[in-house]
Amino acid sequence: MRVLIFSLEFPPMIGGAGSYAYNLSIGLNNEKIKVDILTSNRGEDLKSKNIDNELSKNGIKVFRKKWNNKIWVFEWKYILKNHLKKNTYDNIFFANSTAIMIGSKLDKRILGNFTCTLHGSERYTFLQRKQSLFTKIKYNRLSVLSFLRASKIVICVSKDLFEDVKRLNLNLPLQIIPLGISESFIRKNQVGFAGDKEQVLNIVSTSRLVPMKGIDFVLKSLTSLELNFHYFIVGEGSDYGRLNNLVQELNLVDKVTFLGALSQDKLISLYEEMSMFILCSRFKETFGLVYLEAMGSGLPVIGRNKGAIKDIILDNYNGALLESESSNELIEKIYKVLENFNSYSENSFQKAKEYSLKNMIINHIKYIDIL
Repeated sequence: MRVLIFSLEFPPMIGGAGSYAYNLSIGLNNEKIKVDILTSNRGEDLKSKNIDNELSKNGIKVFRKKWNNKIWVFEWKYILKNHLKKNTYDNIFFANSTAIMIGSKLDKRILGNFTCTLHGSERYTFLQRKQSLFTKIKYNRLSVLSFLRASKIVICVSKDLFEDVKRLNLNLPLQIIPLGISESFIRKNQVGFAGDKEQVLNIVSTSRLVPMKGIDFVLKSLTSLELNFHYFIVGEGSDYGRLNNLVQELNLVDKVTFLGALSQDKLISLYEEMSMFILCSRFKETFGLVYLEAMGSGLPVIGRNKGAIKDIILDNYNGALLESESSNELIEKIYKVLENFNSYSENSFQKAKEYSLKNMIINHIKYIDIL
């Protein structure tokens, strides 16, 4: 059995389709399925080269092709077509929206069996009836829908996304397969929080640094927290400068640390020293992989009651859900979590185990019948 994972986002960044493609390759390879990855050299750096080498040692081939910002929409059709002329696969995974868009430009007879995965952005692009002139240049909506209908299944990574797509009445072969986190994250061994006045409450957020992730809201709210705390922010992005200035304006320089992007091993080690994970996104998260990764270390989690987050965070069970962007509400939720820390911590750990990479791969094999 040989499969191709086609994703123009690879290697993994924080959350998202890149992580899905990476974890899918590892999981299928663990099941003795031969895996190739076709991707671009977009953003290629030492990290991606190290990951490619690591995968290669495990028998996973990574084929990287040039990314040209101006003509990629047209060029990648021929890159994929030429790759398939030289290689035969039992199934092709179109692992993100741009891969699906490119696949829809090819004759389906060339592709054979294939599977498509939706991550959420598609709700606002090729699944919508109204298309801007710019999007019409990139793809033909009817061709994309025809392509999706020809797929063995169209995977939705959460129940929330499934319901959104289903309401569009597009007659797609939909199936919910939640994302999975690496077993490396499922290792409950963190310092906890005893409530001692001298103990520092270590809070962490892991996210792309963009305004819609709500890091600024958390920073402003923490100025009202009457506890000794330290806030660690993991991630990179365009909002770093503004957030760094805000930390200085709020006099939080001694209480906030920006850690940048971390490797998986370093992130796991960090979580083991944390007491709580907070991320209050201002939009509907399609899944919430970073919440689960933190939960794997037994961290209670706080997030907004939007999108798929309510499937991961159960209010007053393994954390807390905010109904609005209210600093008072967030502070109240933090205190509530700390009052029930031990039970919330254990419940977080147990919930994370339900979303293991192993379970994700079992569901892929079950519904796609690739063994």
